[in-house]
Amino acid sequence: MSSDSCRKKTVREPSRGCGPSGNPRRAGKARRLVLLCLLAAISGWWISRTPALAFIPFLSGAKWKNLPVAYSIHQGGLPTTGNRSEFVAVRAGFEAWENVEGSAIAFSYGGTTEDRFGALDGTNLVTFQDDSFDFGTRVVAVTLTYFPRRIEDPPILDADILFNPNEFFSTNGAPGTYDLQSIATHEVGHLLGLDHAAIVSATMNPLAGSGVTFFRVLQTDDRIACSVLYPERDFGPSTGGIAGSVLLDGAGVFGAHVVALDEEGRAVTSALSGEDGSYRISGLPPGSYTVYAEPLDGPVSERNILKPRGSPDFNTRFVTTFLGSGPDSQTGEPVVVAAGSIFMGQDISVSPPATPHLNLDDPFLGVRLHRGEQRSIRVYGGGLGFGSRYFLMGEGVVLETPRSIGGSGAEIQVNVEGSAALGSRSLFVEKGDALAALSGGIEVTLPGPQVSGIAPRSGPRAGGTPVTVTGSNFDRDAIVSLDGIPLNDQEWLSAGMIQGTTGANGCGTLNLLVVNPDGSGDTLQSAFGTVSPAPTIDAVSPGSAEATSLVTISGRNFDPVAEYNRVRFNNHP
Repeated sequence: MSSDSCRKKTVREPSRGCGPSGNPRRAGKARRLVLLCLLAAISGWWISRTPALAFIPFLSGAKWKNLPVAYSIHQGGLPTTGNRSEFVAVRAGFEAWENVEGSAIAFSYGGTTEDRFGALDGTNLVTFQDDSFDFGTRVVAVTLTYFPRRIEDPPILDADILFNPNEFFSTNGAPGTYDLQSIATHEVGHLLGLDHAAIVSATMNPLAGSGVTFFRVLQTDDRIACSVLYPERDFGPSTGGIAGSVLLDGAGVFGAHVVALDEEGRAVTSALSGEDGSYRISGLPPGSYTVYAEPLDGPVSERNILKPRGSPDFNTRFVTTFLGSGPDSQTGEPVVVAAGSIFMGQDISVSPPATPHLNLDDPFLGVRLHRGEQRSIRVYGGGLGFGSRYFLMGEGVVLETPRSIGGSGAEIQVNVEGSAALGSRSLFVEKGDALAALSGGIEVTLPGPQVSGIAPRSGPRAGGTPVTVTGSNFDRDAIVSLDGIPLNDQEWLSAGMIQGTTGANGCGTLNLLVVNPDGSGDTLQSAFGTVSPAPTIDAVSPGSAEATSLVTISGRNFDPVAEYNRVRFNNHP
């Protein structure tokens, strides 16, 4: 994917103050801005524009203290959808987190609201039309989270999700657009108190690609994060953890990314080391884990993580190192995690970097390969080239001898066996004494859905048409939608056939989208056409009036979205 198709899901840094030069968050709405600044000055609010540590929550420890968390959506929605499917997508983003097993998080949808501007006003808002916010360059969406500073484990008081009105979103897999549900799911993670993840296959990674539906579905790192932050009663006793320090020449390393791989080699979850070098990985199911520490040097970097003011820079000048590694074992020895306990003292001693510094930073969204697939992938970074050896942990995914692409990349044939464990693997590169990782860089999936047709191909806009969708690789729990409106009474008949009934929708031709539970999806463009009966006018009251007078028109078959009805008198609106 080219860099032009990539955007940041959220901005990178907190606002630095309330003055004109220090707070870029608002242009105009002076009264609201003055009020917010006054509160900030008196109460010491920390305004998080990207919601920092371990999988990774706020460094401050901020979280919601009272559940459920209420939210509302601006009544104007996303005007470009034409069928209000954006409300379905946003609510599905909240439900993805609410459905995490082991987490007690809960939300309460408060309906729509007239307010379209993010502010510290007691309303947790989702809006597509806040045109007064300065989104900066190539930013898809932001989450503004408000909590008091200078107290331990502060409560989140207010959070607003703002979608950039200058970007293009869709709910139907339209090319050249960002999948609205994927972006919404990511931003809800920030609303909960989670920062960006450095496992690139996770929903909370900071980058977005057009046409990507995978991030609708939470990965293990996302789910563990939610459960650790908002645990159900049995979550802690049934899981364990690993803790220690990342050390360079005996001193703590700040901002090292510490990743736990399970016995299958999958990247389960991670943590960032604190200013003293200490780290703690929590929420691990009992089992054996291999652990490594890597510098946060791309594709996710320090600028993607929110840090409190005055924090030192992250240390990225060290070599990726496995816990317990040595001359006889580059990947170290596994650590056994037991339920209800933290395995302490697991220090990782790292070395200064080689020259040139070795790293992997692309593909920045990872690569998804299904079982049985054989495909060449390209990877890029720094210090690569001849003499580089690439490898994964675990069985079932085989990397052939790479072909060097200059000194900055390689083309690798990847063979995924039919028995390969599903989930994300970290890709490693070794060159001399140097080692680097792309955490979660290869995701093993089931074959994704392929859509071939729908019958019949048209029906009333009001819905109610029974349809049959055909294709292949349909999961029993696949979701089928027309322009973002799911089919009603959906029934899985086979991996190649799903039936259901159309819901009320917009006018014209609609895209058919099938998304499997792992987030893989396929779109059939212009698959279904809606037919609307012509509007009928029964009465106009009053029968005559002067210009600019208010009139009431009654009849049938009017568009349910008021602004989509066009009324003209003698060709005058």
